[in-house]
Amino acid sequence: GSPSSSAYMGNEEESLLNEEDGFEEIDSNIIEEEEEYYYTQYAFSRSLGPVDHYSVNRISRKIEKNMDYDDQIHSRRLLLAKAVYFFVFSADACVEPYQAVVLDKRRFPHWGIGSMLTLLTISNAVSGQIFTGMADRYSCHRNIVLTAFTLFVLCFSSLVFQNAIWYTVLLCICGQIAWGPVLPMMDNVTIFIVRQAQREDYSRQRLFTAIGWGLFCFLDGWLMDVYGYKVLFFMLTILGFFSLVLLSFYPFHELHQRRHHDDHTEKKIISWSEIGSFVMQNVLMLPFLSCVLLIGYLFSTIDGYLALYILTLNGSTSLVGTMYGTACLVDIPFFYWSDRIYQRVGMKWILFGPVFAYFIRLCSYSFLYNPNLVLCIEPFHALTYALFWGPAVTFVNDVLLKNSPKLKGTGQGSFFAAFYTGRAIGYSVSGWIAHLVGLRLMFRFSLLAVATLFLLVLNFFRLTLYYGDDGSNYYKNTSKQALQAANWAQEWCDDEYDKEEQVPVAIPISSPRNNLPIPPVTIHAAHADTDLL
Repeated sequence: GSPSSSAYMGNEEESLLNEEDGFEEIDSNIIEEEEEYYYTQYAFSRSLGPVDHYSVNRISRKIEKNMDYDDQIHSRRLLLAKAVYFFVFSADACVEPYQAVVLDKRRFPHWGIGSMLTLLTISNAVSGQIFTGMADRYSCHRNIVLTAFTLFVLCFSSLVFQNAIWYTVLLCICGQIAWGPVLPMMDNVTIFIVRQAQREDYSRQRLFTAIGWGLFCFLDGWLMDVYGYKVLFFMLTILGFFSLVLLSFYPFHELHQRRHHDDHTEKKIISWSEIGSFVMQNVLMLPFLSCVLLIGYLFSTIDGYLALYILTLNGSTSLVGTMYGTACLVDIPFFYWSDRIYQRVGMKWILFGPVFAYFIRLCSYSFLYNPNLVLCIEPFHALTYALFWGPAVTFVNDVLLKNSPKLKGTGQGSFFAAFYTGRAIGYSVSGWIAHLVGLRLMFRFSLLAVATLFLLVLNFFRLTLYYGDDGSNYYKNTSKQALQAANWAQEWCDDEYDKEEQVPVAIPISSPRNNLPIPPVTIHAAHADTDLL
């Protein structure tokens, strides 16, 4: 007989509530429990007292969990996620870490390598943003990922047939356009799987990227010493085939099936205006993406030119492969524990890791003369990537877009776009600096970007202190300002008009995008000045 018993799972229970308990239904909807991604039908009912919203949600979630949770299915999906990340990134390890080396073998100058890497990164970022938005709008995530990954493998594998510059540029651009939407949508599905399984976090799936990347970077470096750089394209073909088979079983359909349960919204297709306005969903969105952009810039200065720098110091491609393998080996424990560290300290402290690590790495590279000592510097890569990446993906999904579940694919695409845009700028700028003053001084000039990143992280830290770790206090502060304005308006009305001339006027103070249940403020104003107020 309490209001909390108004949670119902069907028409029969609803009828019993209305007839036997005499409750009056005032709203019915389907809500999404963000913590566990369950869809729970509920009703708000009214009797003699207020509705206990907390009890309604709690009972509904318990019923859904017992009905839908399947431990064996989720165990298989977690195993599939690990296999997908291992093979997809093993295939990518045949391309990304050696792009600058391949271009150098094809007689591109340093400024040409920088310009080429910039063009490739821009293609990646733009295509990722466009295709993830299309997937969210038309619910075609699986088709886009499978088609894009197939084209990625075909384009880069075809480089084996010709060495011409125009041929290299064309296929590399097409390959990066195809690669753009793959990782954002993979990450989005993986987060969904992890939330359903309720046992592991995202980073424990992502650590298998470090295993696959490190293993095949080491193997590829050794094979290049023995057979030449074109062996990379044959390795890509083999690993790409296994990756494509695994991706075909990945549950991309869950992303749009979940939205089909949402009867509250009339539109089944997301409008482009919704996709375009997602950056306004949280006050921390733009400051966070600014930090990601600078991290991407600094990532490119090392990712694009460190291998060439080691070769100029008379290092071998085997040493380059060992260098990448060492970095990935250290990444594994950081990937494993990164989400727990994030839950304990928050994103505002996680972002200081890349600042510290990039400062140490760039200073060390600029004074490096023995190429073998690079193996002592590369473990700091874990702070710039493994400790940052997993929490950042989780932060975008669970915090910045908490109130916009249908835009999470777009949000992941924007996170990747910010990172790859920074990389695009870094490849070009660093390439021109290296062409003018050399690679050693280029690393020293990059310390200016570290100082800029430090200032951006301090700004993000300041905002989290004022608005909260999730930015939710922004709307509370906005509501306080609206209440102050309403009090001022009431005082003005009392001074200008007699009490008899005033009528109640409701002033809404909740923003359309915050979805907070803040009631309007009611003041007593003159009827003639209602519109003005």
